[in-house]
Amino acid sequence: MAILKQNKAEKEISSLDDGLFLPDFCNIRTIFVVILIGELLAILLTLAGNTDLSSSLGYLGLISFFILWIELVSCAALCWTRHWLRQLTQIQAGFTAFITILLITTLFSFLALHLLQQGLETSYFDSINHSGFILGNVIISAMVSALLLRYFYVQYHWKRQIRAEAEARVQALQSRIRPHFLFNSMNVIASLTRSDPDLAERTVLDLSDLFRANMSGNQNHTTWHKELKLSQQYLRIEQLRLDDRLFIEWKVDALPDDALLPALTLQPLLENAIYHGIEPLPEGGTISIKANRAGDRLSLLIENPLQQESDKQSQHGNQIAQENVRQRLSLFFQGRGSLSTKSVNDRYHLTLTFPYLTSITP
Repeated sequence: MAILKQNKAEKEISSLDDGLFLPDFCNIRTIFVVILIGELLAILLTLAGNTDLSSSLGYLGLISFFILWIELVSCAALCWTRHWLRQLTQIQAGFTAFITILLITTLFSFLALHLLQQGLETSYFDSINHSGFILGNVIISAMVSALLLRYFYVQYHWKRQIRAEAEARVQALQSRIRPHFLFNSMNVIASLTRSDPDLAERTVLDLSDLFRANMSGNQNHTTWHKELKLSQQYLRIEQLRLDDRLFIEWKVDALPDDALLPALTLQPLLENAIYHGIEPLPEGGTISIKANRAGDRLSLLIENPLQQESDKQSQHGNQIAQENVRQRLSLFFQGRGSLSTKSVNDRYHLTLTFPYLTSITP
């Protein structure tokens, strides 16, 4: 079951990258939405065309059954032809999908008339006009299909715009390290060159890895193992600088090493926890990182001390970084990744939740 959910999430992520504005009609969630829209349409048609309440339920059942078959066959056709539709332009793909739905509607309208002529539920359609029945179904199908295709087109480009903005933010995030952190790190290294050359060398290597990760703009995702290693390198440098003011508590064994997440997700949040939670406190404090797994859902909890005094500027900077990570999680996992925060007993809690993925379908 977990493997099926993982494959479904991978398809959701890849559907935005294949250049086709149509959603993945092989996806259960998409099919459910289409069926829900069809049922709403059936209710509207029943209310608009049937004044006899005693026969409304029977009429609704027939209309729902008729629309359901059109929806399922249309979804199957668009699912089966998706690979071919990807070879077309957006306009060609949309027009092809539109014509496909109309042809399927016409076919099922003929089939429905054939069944009615065989005496199936003729009481509901004693005076039916065959040509009017088919034409009416095609017109309604055309109107609903046009609206849905327009909605899918607008939603696709909205997601692409959000994604472009998020990528621009992550590139900006990757291209900067706070100057005070860099200068303080260089001072730490300088002080260690005589007292502990080996430690100074390891610190230089950690700092170079941090810069390499921050300056790399072509990596959109990484594994938990790599993200954890990078974050630990960052924290080793900060612990040298802050000494006994900074304590780290790791409980992350529940997260699989091969789990994917957006690059530079954890390190900026730890940087915020130190900058806004540890540094303002003379006595320092403890940052706790705890992981949990429930099926194919992973979560990561980051706790740090909460300042007693309100600093609006610091809070604003904290929110900018968090919103950046929140949007990247939501975009990368197609709405299945989230970031939430709360304050509990003078502690600031930040929770990341996302599905367990090990690969992304190209």
